[in-house]
Amino acid sequence: MNVPNGVQIHGMCVISSFDYAPIVGNSIVDMYSKCGRIKEAMTMFNVLPVRTLISWNTIIAGYTLAGQGKAAIAGSLIDLYVKCGNVVGAQKVFN
Repeated sequence: MNVPNGVQIHGMCVISSFDYAPIVGNSIVDMYSKCGRIKEAMTMFNVLPVRTLISWNTIIAGYTLAGQGKAAIAGSLIDLYVKCGNVVGAQKVFN
């Protein structure tokens, strides 16, 4: 799949509101990642209403494909610490 076709499919999903269905949202994140558009993948990931284990694995794999695996793991850990109320732990990972 090329990027223009993927963007067109993403647009159709937005119009039909299917982009918020977890399986569709995860697929869009995966599509952008595999097309080398990690910024767009992360934007889509950030608007997912529910982030499942599959969502996290998809974005981490996308960052890994982009050569930024360490950034993905660090970002995931920071998010986890903050959601658990452990701001000190998040700060340690950030630094």
